[in-house]
Amino acid sequence: MKINTAFHLSLLACIASVSADKHLLCCCSTKAGCDIASTQQVINERSPPGSWVMNHENWTKELGAPFACMDCYASAINMEGMDDGWIGGVEMSRACDKLPSKKGSSCFSPKGRKEEGPASTTIGKKENRPAASKEVTLPLPSNPV
Repeated sequence: MKINTAFHLSLLACIASVSADKHLLCCCSTKAGCDIASTQQVINERSPPGSWVMNHENWTKELGAPFACMDCYASAINMEGMDDGWIGGVEMSRACDKLPSKKGSSCFSPKGRKEEGPASTTIGKKENRPAASKEVTLPLPSNPV
């Protein structure tokens, strides 16, 4: 019984450490895949506005994505003093769970890019978008005069 209890405790510790990791890309999801509308809602409700955007790249399982899709993952913008450019697994999970639809979340960092970090990647930038991707317009924060 002691071995079984120790095993379960170590398993729980592993799960907790994985879900607390920081990631470059996340989406609200179900077992079937990313829920784009819920992910966009989380992005729109994010503070400060514009700190997360919808990524426009086509992500595949070969690149490490939990779900293969395009225009479906949120990415954080490295905003000095406001956001570090990473999305926490717990942070995304809580944001998706707060929605009326109560979605789960799925996060990852593309293979070979996590080491680079958010400051040195071009994730979400316009030059990486395929020509057919749709534009997402986010309101800019107002600067008081």
